[in-house]
Amino acid sequence: MEPPLNMYQDFVKIRPDSHSSHDMLALNEVFIGDKMPGRTSEMECIFDGNMPIKIKSSGLCISTGTGSSAWSYALNKISVNEVQKILSHKYCQISKQECIKIANEYNKNLVYRPDLEYLQYTIREPTGRSLWQSNDELIKSDKIKQAEVETHCEEGCIILDGFLIYVFPKGAQAILTSRPEDSIKSVMINVD
Repeated sequence: MEPPLNMYQDFVKIRPDSHSSHDMLALNEVFIGDKMPGRTSEMECIFDGNMPIKIKSSGLCISTGTGSSAWSYALNKISVNEVQKILSHKYCQISKQECIKIANEYNKNLVYRPDLEYLQYTIREPTGRSLWQSNDELIKSDKIKQAEVETHCEEGCIILDGFLIYVFPKGAQAILTSRPEDSIKSVMINVD
């Protein structure tokens, strides 16, 4: 397999990939989708061994604990105004201070420690009825141990940490997990 390309230097020079298998590591997040942002990304996903879900969206972001405070956070956070709108639909009279508290608590729970062995997936701008479960609950984001992704994108790609891009051809499959042996190790040095 050819090495990854730096998206900012060589984005348009991506060539088709041989269907080889190898491991890749990401610190913050992995984005899977079509390399053309205006195209719908189509893929089939299995999260934690559950039933396959056919996804049509603007892509799939899977973050680590380290990345949970960045792109994943921005995709999933809720604003105070959104809390007010949601609660006003149920005719709840709630103060702005209470809405701030709810939004802050919800957003705080989106960020998790880097040493926890799970990932957070987020389906960006989902479309299509296939995303709806029988109980009418939209599957958009959740914490998982493993994601199996098969791409059906015209020009699929996998982007690691926002700048390394790999070709991910139609029909290719990826398994994403968080393993303790891949964790970043910190060393403290005391100097007297």
